[in-house]
Amino acid sequence: MGIRLLSRGLLVGALVLSASAGAARAADGSFNLAVVDVSKVFRSYAKVQDVQTELDQKFNERMKELNAEFKKLQEEHTEIKNMRTRFSADNDFVFDKNQKWERALFQFDKKRAQVNQDRQEQMSQQMKTVLNEIRASIRKVAEARNFQMVLRAPDADALLAMDEKPEGEGEHKEGTGGDQTEDDKAKKQAEEIQNILRPRSTFELVSRVRRNPVVYGSNTVDITDDVLKLLNEEYKKQKAAPK
Repeated sequence: MGIRLLSRGLLVGALVLSASAGAARAADGSFNLAVVDVSKVFRSYAKVQDVQTELDQKFNERMKELNAEFKKLQEEHTEIKNMRTRFSADNDFVFDKNQKWERALFQFDKKRAQVNQDRQEQMSQQMKTVLNEIRASIRKVAEARNFQMVLRAPDADALLAMDEKPEGEGEHKEGTGGDQTEDDKAKKQAEEIQNILRPRSTFELVSRVRRNPVVYGSNTVDITDDVLKLLNEEYKKQKAAPK
C-alpha cells in the first residue's frame, strides 16, 4: 500500500514537472532556466543600506530620549537600593518610592516597545518596495537573456544559520541609538535583514525549502550578479535625478 502511494506521488510530481517544463518552453523548443540568490541581493542592494541609515536618523532622537530616561531609571534604582540599607525593610517611604520606580519602568518598556514596533513597521514597508524592485530587475534580466524561468538559488543552509537568535536579543541595553562605530552599524543592519528573512519556526523553514525546489544551480545560470548590477545602477540614477 505504501509503495503504491509513493509511486502515485512520484507519478503526479513527474506530470506536474513535465507540464511546467512544457509551458515554459520557448517557441523554438529550447528551454532556459536561471537561479537568483535572493539573500545576497538583499545584502548587497545599496537601497537597503540607505533605508537603514534613513531609519537610524529618523529614530535617533527618540532613541536618545529613551537612553536618557533609562539612565535616570538606573540612577533612581541605585538610590532606592542605598535607601534600603539605611532604613528598615518595611519603611513606607522606601516602599512607595520603589512602587513609583516600577511603574516608571513599566511605562518605559511600553514606550521602547512602541518605538521598536514603529521602526520595524516602517522597515517592513520599505522592504516591500525593495522586493518589488528586485522582482522587476529579475524580470528585466531574464527577458534580456532569454530565460523562460527563474528560481531561487538554494539557500537552505543560510536560512538555518539565520535561525539563530542574535546575541543579547530581548535584554535591557543601554546605549541603543547612541554613538556607534561603522562595524556596529553594519552588524545591526545585517541583523535587521536577517530578522526579516529569518524563518520563525521549523514549519516555516520546511515550507520555504519546499517552495524552493533548486538544490543545485550551476554558476552559468546564476544571474544574481546581473540582477544586483541592474538594481544598483537604476538606484544610482534615481538618486541622481533632480527632485
